[in-house]
Amino acid sequence: MSSNTQQVTFEPLLEQWLAQNDWWGEFTRDHNGDLQLRTEVHINDQPYDLWLHASDRTGILSLYIYAPFRARTATRAEALNLTNRLNVSIRQGRFAITNCGRIQYSHSVDFETVTPTVNSLQLIVAPGIDYCAYYEEAIAAVTLMNQGAADALRQLEVSDTAANTPSGPQPSLGVCAEALH
Repeated sequence: MSSNTQQVTFEPLLEQWLAQNDWWGEFTRDHNGDLQLRTEVHINDQPYDLWLHASDRTGILSLYIYAPFRARTATRAEALNLTNRLNVSIRQGRFAITNCGRIQYSHSVDFETVTPTVNSLQLIVAPGIDYCAYYEEAIAAVTLMNQGAADALRQLEVSDTAANTPSGPQPSLGVCAEALH
């Protein structure tokens, strides 16, 4: 930590955030003593695992959202192709495929020199939920139905055009608020 940093204490903030959203969560500590919060969020009626990893030592808060399905070995290469294409288009965070095939969205923020608030937590989580909601159909098409990444994204664009909506996810607190209840 540099001389103009402040000590961040995440646990009370995460407890307040959970209470504000009327959400449950399980707190644990990892081998470094860093706080981990695990909960579940429903996105498009699907149960996604949501983890927040918070280090009071470094001031870094990381969000991880895991889809309820995995990329099988047979679809993993095309799923990696899809996540690469998605990462080019999203403004924050990233999608990845873990070694065991879990589909993960993640985003980290360094609060070393600023004080995090409940609102800043909401602004970290909301886009992740929105991105997962928007891209879920394309990710499922590739990982579960062996569709090619380009075809899945093209179908998503066709759906946007048919619905007369702007192409791409429109991050907002609205989807997050729905998912939190």
